[in-house]
Amino acid sequence: MSKRRPLLIDTVSSLIVLYVLFLPFPTDAGTFYSCVDKEGNEVISDYPLSGRSCNPVATFKDETNQERMNQEAEREAKEERRTEEYEKKKAYENARRNLYQCFQAAAIRYQENWDSNCVSLGLPRGCSLPPSSAQRWDYKLEQWKSQCLQLYPQRP
Repeated sequence: MSKRRPLLIDTVSSLIVLYVLFLPFPTDAGTFYSCVDKEGNEVISDYPLSGRSCNPVATFKDETNQERMNQEAEREAKEERRTEEYEKKKAYENARRNLYQCFQAAAIRYQENWDSNCVSLGLPRGCSLPPSSAQRWDYKLEQWKSQCLQLYPQRP
């Protein structure tokens, strides 16, 4: 009668073998060489060839986990900076648009008040107001523009 090993031992042994087979092994850095023989024929090789003139043309190295993590952190930092710059630009553009609309509203209010003042004096819209009235509306326009600048400051 033969002895059978327990199923658990077989399973664990199989898992260990699979783990070792698929375990990533680090590789060393390497260099590629361009080697030229006496007739001028060029060959690319991963080691210098005897009897030929060889010059290194490229070097490669496997990245370590730490290097990969550093690169990922750099990519994330760049993306964060891009997002911040985009948000700043968007906020600046919104502030400019709001300021422009505020200035337009001030100009419309200025013109409406000017015209209303003309009509109250029995004159047509867009008339030449007496200097005191004209100065009052010009002063009001500057106040409204100043309020716009306070509401929507422009900071690049």
